[in-house]
Amino acid sequence: MNAECLGLVCRDCGKGLPESEGALTCPDCGAPLRVTFSEASLREALGGALPAPNGASFLRQWRAVLPIGDESLIDRVSLGEAETPLLPSHRYGPRRGVPRLYFKMEQGPTLSLKDRGTALCVLKALESGRRTVCLSSSGNNAASVSAYASRAGLEAVVVTHDHGDHVRYVYKLLRRHADKRLWATPKTLSGILRRHSISRRIKEYHQPIYKEFEFHAGPLAVTPFETSHDGTDNVGFSISCGAETFVVATDMGCVTERALHYMAKATVLMVESNYDARMLAAGRYPMYLQARIRGERGHMDNTATAARLAELWTPAMHHVFLCHLSHDNNTPELAMDAARAALEQAGATVAVGAGEPFAMRKAGVQLAVLPRFDSSPLYVFS
Repeated sequence: MNAECLGLVCRDCGKGLPESEGALTCPDCGAPLRVTFSEASLREALGGALPAPNGASFLRQWRAVLPIGDESLIDRVSLGEAETPLLPSHRYGPRRGVPRLYFKMEQGPTLSLKDRGTALCVLKALESGRRTVCLSSSGNNAASVSAYASRAGLEAVVVTHDHGDHVRYVYKLLRRHADKRLWATPKTLSGILRRHSISRRIKEYHQPIYKEFEFHAGPLAVTPFETSHDGTDNVGFSISCGAETFVVATDMGCVTERALHYMAKATVLMVESNYDARMLAAGRYPMYLQARIRGERGHMDNTATAARLAELWTPAMHHVFLCHLSHDNNTPELAMDAARAALEQAGATVAVGAGEPFAMRKAGVQLAVLPRFDSSPLYVFS
């Protein structure tokens, strides 16, 4: 028996919505929505115990408590994503004086810790009739979304540049899903081949794009623009669909003139806030690496990003996402505080989530820090 899904409920104000609407945030207060189930049916579905592992699919193992409307889509989406077992450490633990030490083993089909969440997200995209999924990512989440979108027959748009941590899996991914294409400028492709040990056959999958020339991916109109970083031919992206313009401006040491032009048009802005200057100076990074990070072709610190937000913000910009935070030289709190102060100085009413009054969250600009290691929530803007 499957648990009875009662719909979506706002985490803060309690407003209920049908699950079929596919909303992610409350239309009244802007807070996240959660899926609710009948408690009695949930207990009966679980039978007093967690479901046994199912080697075929995580979606099938947990089907009884997942909001899946069309069960036939599981086989169309699943790549055999599985649990992450706990494995005992036989040597390292005792050596460290921890006799019962366990490691959690990730074993997803794309080797990404995002596979289980991605599987359900893509399934729900199919259920709602979506044709394209778009992700601004450079690492394992890009591999996961591309793989699952290909499996489901959806178009996947993934944006990147040519640093190793951004392109490590791109050829393997394209070979596995030969219907997909690598959207990159010709110079970026040359940089990938020059800098990394990647087969030159990757050129067979290349779809050239050019700065300031709009291209289309499904319903999305995408315009690459110049950014300042020490990769090859780095770009940001302005992505338009209907009334919304989502601008991705990350991996840059300063805001170029053209980046400023597109960022000023954003209704949703994702911008890097990489480091705190004092943490970087007092940290463990060697001087040459600190100099690279601080340079105009490196990364932007919290203060520089905040100053640009104060300059750019208009009431049309309703969401700001801070991304690419350094794990060693920044904290979400420092980045959030700097950005919030700057936006408020510019006259914005800033909301950061559940702690804000309902009216403020509905009226103001939503400010969020995207997680570095975990999947972010799914946001729907149009």
